[in-house]
Amino acid sequence: MTRILFVLCFFAASSAQAAGLFLTDRGVRPLSRGGAFVAGADDLSSIWYNPAGLMESGSQLMLDAAYLNVDTSFTRKAYIPVSSTGEPSTQTFDKVSGTAPFMPIPTLAVSHNFGLKTWNFALGMYVPYAALSEYPETVVNANGEEHAAPQRYSLLNPKGTVLGVLGLYVAKSFLDGRLQIGLGPKFLLGEYVSTLALSSCPNATCAEQDPDWDAVNRLTAGFIFTASGSLGAIFKITDQYRLGFSADLPFWVDTPAKIQVRLPRAPLFAGATVEGDQARVKFRLPLILRLGFEMRPVQGLRLELAVVFEGWAIHDKIEILRGKNGVNLNNVIGLPSPYPIGDLTVQRNFRDTFSVRLGGEYGGGGYTFNYRLRAGVNYDRAAIPRDYLSVLTLDVDKVTTSVGVSIGFYGITLDVLYAHVFGINTSVDPQQAKLYAMSPVRAEPIDQTAINGGDYTLQANVIGLGLSYKFGGPK
Repeated sequence: MTRILFVLCFFAASSAQAAGLFLTDRGVRPLSRGGAFVAGADDLSSIWYNPAGLMESGSQLMLDAAYLNVDTSFTRKAYIPVSSTGEPSTQTFDKVSGTAPFMPIPTLAVSHNFGLKTWNFALGMYVPYAALSEYPETVVNANGEEHAAPQRYSLLNPKGTVLGVLGLYVAKSFLDGRLQIGLGPKFLLGEYVSTLALSSCPNATCAEQDPDWDAVNRLTAGFIFTASGSLGAIFKITDQYRLGFSADLPFWVDTPAKIQVRLPRAPLFAGATVEGDQARVKFRLPLILRLGFEMRPVQGLRLELAVVFEGWAIHDKIEILRGKNGVNLNNVIGLPSPYPIGDLTVQRNFRDTFSVRLGGEYGGGGYTFNYRLRAGVNYDRAAIPRDYLSVLTLDVDKVTTSVGVSIGFYGITLDVLYAHVFGINTSVDPQQAKLYAMSPVRAEPIDQTAINGGDYTLQANVIGLGLSYKFGGPK
């Protein structure tokens, strides 16, 4: 019920970090500018990019939503040190494709200055632009034979994941409006859900990655509630030039979790049962620093160059720790009963990364009618080193191009966005791959054949629609 209420809160009222866990930067208007919206931030989209820009949003209400049409694929390749011929070889598995449900990703924000000319206050909720792709549990090969999907040890699906950020912000202007400062606390809320297969072979006599030994595990972390903050500044060097800086502080997630396990088909588990479901999940999300320079060379034209640093090295692992009443296996042949499932660690080993954005807009008109045309491009370096790439978080180097338009009349503005994400096809050498199937029995990776070697592709279309209203008439 908590999850349902959280979703309704976003959608009745109304998944970036462009690397790492998120597909691209967010917001209909800012993404139309390629995400170059740090020095030029001046509306309620500032809650993500630079809270100092809220000083220029005035008293405003904004609602927008974007649909991410994501196309991903993975062709697994495994290095076999000794094959049937006695020589090393590489086994290639059937390609699997990810699918994403139709779910518009919302933003809802409101601001008001309460009659204070050099202050402004805002409340906002948003959901990151995350590519929550689902993968099959089985695939059918060219001969019509059904077998276990090759990516199952990394991810089956994230169904049930609902994550959003709620923020409270204040902005103030100084030096006759030439300097703007904004800051505020923000809170990560929701649930993170991941379903994947674990390899439950309790000893070396089992066939490696035999699907009869797969235990399907569903992890539900949350309800997550953790605090962080953001701050930013905009300095108007002249009427034509602006410099902007912002920082989003890290999130430290330490939350209760539940584990549901579907036991393997292997004979050793024929009479087995699972007792308990309690755990804790711990992980960290990064510091983000943004720097932008905007120029306004002629009336109606705005151009910005921005760079973003994302400290993803902090996201080195996800810890799944046994709770007070943790998960136990009963009546498994060859194991003591009950057999406690120990702590698990999902190795992430992300790296710090950066992105570069260039974008702008041109328009004219007044309060009764106005228009703006926008375009932008950005490059994002993947936050995941190639050897640790997997479908659990499919992040590759990518270039995003975007266009947008807005039409305004009498304080109401309609924004439209289209962006395309060009993911750079990436191959992980099976001999260099570093991720292995996890085991609930031995509680450590089965360090034999890596599960993440192979070829990855990612492409996406982003379609967005926004609506805002500025209170108080023409300024």
